[in-house]
Parts: sequence; structure tokens; C-alpha cells
Amino acid sequence: MLKSQVGLGVLSIPSAFDVLGMIPGIICLLFIAGVATWAGFIVGPFKLRHPHVYGLDDAGMMIAGPIAREIMAGGFTLCTLLRNSPSKRTC
Repeated sequence: MLKSQVGLGVLSIPSAFDVLGMIPGIICLLFIAGVATWAGFIVGPFKLRHPHVYGLDDAGMMIAGPIAREIMAGGFTLCTLLRNSPSKRTC
């Protein structure tokens, strides 16, 4: 899944630069690279300390217990159902 997300991001760079222009495109690219690097520094050590956490529903379990886990799982299920509906709504 990560490869497809990175691939789609790389393939969209020319279109983004076409819309934004060179200087704003470079600024946005550097900002997104900084956010991705920061997220790696945060998520990496968290995942090493908590290998049992596979998704946001598991993180909800750690934060607020089993009720939060069920709420998060229900939200993701609802989002998936809406995304795959014939009207093509997205979450």
C-alpha cells in the first residue's frame, strides 16, 4: 500500500507544478517532505514501542479503551461503505 501511495504522489508532481508554478510548487514540495519526515520520526519509534498497534482503531484502544476502538472501527467501516457506494461519496 505504501508503494502505491508514494507512486501516486511522485506521478502527481508534474501536474501540481503545472498548476502552482515553479516557486510555489517547490515550497509545497518541501513542506510536504518536512511533514512526511516529521511523521516518520514520530510514527517509527511509536511502532517500535507498540508492535501490537496496526491501525487507528488499535491506537484508539490505547488512548480511551475498547469503546473508542469500536467507534474508530465503525467510522472506518462507514467511510469504506460510503466510498464504495454508487454515488461515489468520499470521506
